[in-house]
Amino acid sequence: MKKPKTDDECWLGPSVKRENYLQMSNKEQEAYHAALLKSEIAIRGYVAVDTPTDKHAADLVAFRPENPSRTALWIQLKSRLTIDKRYTDKDLYIAFPEKPGNAGTDWFIYPHDDFVDFCDEEGKWVTNEWCWGVHGSYTSISIPKWALIWLEQWRIPKRN
Repeated sequence: MKKPKTDDECWLGPSVKRENYLQMSNKEQEAYHAALLKSEIAIRGYVAVDTPTDKHAADLVAFRPENPSRTALWIQLKSRLTIDKRYTDKDLYIAFPEKPGNAGTDWFIYPHDDFVDFCDEEGKWVTNEWCWGVHGSYTSISIPKWALIWLEQWRIPKRN
């Protein structure tokens, strides 16, 4: 192995940059995000394990080892803010990075059904958009200001 030439490099290679992320396949991007998310929740005392399939909507389960049954979070990993009828009534959390493809991003991990209820109360997405009625889902690359106000309570800030 060669010694790194700059501080940004290590023997494993340089950090993934946004342009590298954009060249990844969807599965590679999902694996990248899963690794970043697991790292962020691990430093907060959670263990995250992949589910064998996400047939029932959860990509991973995160829990505190001292009390797994009471702390378990069934998480569906997304690359952006999402609601989907397939995820209702399953006690799921949706996790997405604020800045996809950026290792230094904050994360949001929010209870899906509570956010759907909030959208409905606010007259947003669920009741006002054809996506929900026709496709049963809605996603947004950027976080609308009205949603960010609610999501702030579910922000997981990147730790240095």
